[in-house]
Amino acid sequence: AVFAFLGILAFLVVDFRRTIESKVHFFTLLLVVALLPLTRAPGIAVLCGLIPLLWVYRSVLGVKRMLLIAVAFISAAFLPYVSYIRIFGSSRESGYATSLSSLLQKPETWIDAVQLSLCQLGYVFLSGAAWTLPLALLIAWQLRRIEGALKWKGFLTFCLCSAAGFLGLSLIHLIPKVARGGGNGWLTYGRYADPALLLLVIAGLACAFFPRRDASPSRWLYRIVAPVVFVVAMINYSDTNWAPVNQIGLALFANTADKPIFLVLLSLAAFGLFQIQTQNSGARKVLLVSLLLFNVLTLWEGVSYTEERAQRGEYALAASHWILANTPEHAKIGYRWDIVRERAPGGIKKMWNIYRAMMFRTYPRAFVPIRDKSDLKKVDYLYTLRSKALTSDDVLVWSNQDYGVYEIRDREDQSVEPSAQ
Repeated sequence: AVFAFLGILAFLVVDFRRTIESKVHFFTLLLVVALLPLTRAPGIAVLCGLIPLLWVYRSVLGVKRMLLIAVAFISAAFLPYVSYIRIFGSSRESGYATSLSSLLQKPETWIDAVQLSLCQLGYVFLSGAAWTLPLALLIAWQLRRIEGALKWKGFLTFCLCSAAGFLGLSLIHLIPKVARGGGNGWLTYGRYADPALLLLVIAGLACAFFPRRDASPSRWLYRIVAPVVFVVAMINYSDTNWAPVNQIGLALFANTADKPIFLVLLSLAAFGLFQIQTQNSGARKVLLVSLLLFNVLTLWEGVSYTEERAQRGEYALAASHWILANTPEHAKIGYRWDIVRERAPGGIKKMWNIYRAMMFRTYPRAFVPIRDKSDLKKVDYLYTLRSKALTSDDVLVWSNQDYGVYEIRDREDQSVEPSAQ
């Protein structure tokens, strides 16, 4: 829904003068502004684009009308959102406030913020087929010297400033995660930046049809610097810990980042794209085809990689089929609490994630944490790693190479403790 709302906003902003003159269009815009934060809290970031948009149109609106519309935008964004929080409650906002306070008060978090910013920017740069973000920035820079062109200036102002707002909120969201992980800011969570990516792709596509030719130094920065940044960003992602839900825009690199020939060919293709003069209709078609091809290949690789991850997850959860077929619904399944933070063999996360998935799969059977020997009396079976098996006579009733299900035979007189790690 967020992406649909952003698309509607971008459409209404293209001819902003017409939008504010039409009651239907203007109230549609206010409705979308109100719905975005209710859908996802970071939707409030569109104000970062709408307020500067009003400044671009200040000569048309006049100061009084500009301020009234600004109040309408802010009220539409905040009043329904605040009302929702007061009625239903939400803990996310306190987390944002804590993260922002930490960033302002602790200089040691600034390095993390810079690293996160570079990673998130690298994500939207590569995920937009490389050329959409640099082209949007190039045209926005050129528009400084062009009189008038309010539609172009307003549209790019909205897209770029709103994208910056979404990226900023993604940093506030990610800083606590970095702190919990030991302070390594080289972390990419593309799904938090995807709203910004959509706006930047829309802006880049529009700029491919910008009518004016420019021979200023900025054009050469676009042609030379942008390909270099592309190569640096691509190398940075060569050792990313891939999770499709977090970096779906870069799924093309999930299975190809370790193939040098692919990276070289992609770099050459990107260099060629940056040399294209967008005023030529044939060149525009090349850019559009490159964006389409990039997205098709990304989806193809994303689906393949997701299937491979699903197979790994299924391997770790294979015991659920035996449990469902051979145990009653009232059975109690134990799990080793001392290994919940260990990496799941053949799986995709830690043992705690595997246990939680097993709880869901085998419901309504109860899962009981085994913290000491007395807890073994409470369960009928124990699901654990075979390398962490109990030193007892309990029967292994199901297993694969790494995981096993043990039947607890003597529940009332249990004298065996989980083996030490």
